[in-house]
Amino acid sequence: MDSNVLIIGFVAGAIVMWILDWFFYGRGSNAAEAELAEVKHKLHEAESTAVACREALANAKASVSTTESDLIQARADATECGAKLDSCSADLAAAQARIAELEAKPAPASKPAKDDLKKVNGIGPVYEKKLNAAGIITYAQLAASDPETIKGIIQPKEWQSLDIEDWLVEAKSFAG
Repeated sequence: MDSNVLIIGFVAGAIVMWILDWFFYGRGSNAAEAELAEVKHKLHEAESTAVACREALANAKASVSTTESDLIQARADATECGAKLDSCSADLAAAQARIAELEAKPAPASKPAKDDLKKVNGIGPVYEKKLNAAGIITYAQLAASDPETIKGIIQPKEWQSLDIEDWLVEAKSFAG
């Protein structure tokens, strides 16, 4: 009878672990796809704005007339559209670079094994849970993080004195 209880407990534990695994880690690819779709949408908007700016610039140049006031207004319009075009070109280049970066990333083969972040001096169960909830589950992820980002995740009280930079150094040594 004791072996039946042990087997049932093992199966129940495996099911709970699978559900937690799916809940916390199974959604990563959806976030990457959502970010890729958002970047592509922004790229489309930037291209549309660039086309509109080019058309406005062409119209402004075409509407230059012989009168001095029309000429002054057309030059102002052309300058404004040129500035918008430069801004849109920069946004377009950034969006294209981000798309290339996202498309170049290989699909995650498997999730990394969760490290015991409590081994880092100063990180207890509460901070570990906050870091895990933010997607930081390994020493390498912690070591690669920015101190301000970690501070934003943990949200320490004003009276708490934390040396987050020491955490990052210690996590880097644990990561290998």
